Amino acid sequence: MLKANKIFFHRALSIHRSEPVFWGWYVVFSSFVMLTLIYGARYSFGVFVKPMFAEYNWPMTVISLAASINLVMYASGGVFAGWLLDRVAPKWITTVSVLLTTAGFIAASFVKSPLGLYLSYGVLVGIGSAGSGAVACTASIGKWFVKKRGIAIGIAAMGIGLGTFFSTGIGGALGPILGGFIFDKTGSYRSGWIMNTVFLLIISLLILALKPGRSRLPR
Repeated sequence: MLKANKIFFHRALSIHRSEPVFWGWYVVFSSFVMLTLIYGARYSFGVFVKPMFAEYNWPMTVISLAASINLVMYASGGVFAGWLLDRVAPKWITTVSVLLTTAGFIAASFVKSPLGLYLSYGVLVGIGSAGSGAVACTASIGKWFVKKRGIAIGIAAMGIGLGTFFSTGIGGALGPILGGFIFDKTGSYRSGWIMNTVFLLIISLLILALKPGRSRLPR
């Protein structure tokens, strides 16, 4: 009897050791990093308001209106993103949205008029953030978890606070840190914003590689 118990114990232990990490936790990790980057980059807009004001001499209300448009597009875009998430795998929606976001940031780096700023940062970045932010990441995690869905979403959502925390202090996550450093060295907000964008694009696409193209049934 004792020998049988030992055999059972060793078999159970070997099965436990050989069991791979549930892929859903990789989705949680990638969502956490994605939310940190997206919200950090999005809210780093305030870092570049003063340099834009100094260069263009636009009223602060004109520049701040771009942030308001961004919020409106983010809110309305979230509804459309949710509709798409019921039909398309989150990975592809997030990928397209990241490309839209980076395109908006690059375009905003070369604007010559308030309208260009509204269309680039306000519309493109707003819509792109909606498709790669909390709505998409939450839907992606929800399709992988049942019992631990709440804690999984909570861990990923920490990225929103982390990205916002960094953005209010130093420009948002690592990309804007490098962007701010380049701005200090060159005196050009465009160089800083482009560095921010390049970092966001590269890291986001690498992180998206962790997400499967298809959503599996919940665990």
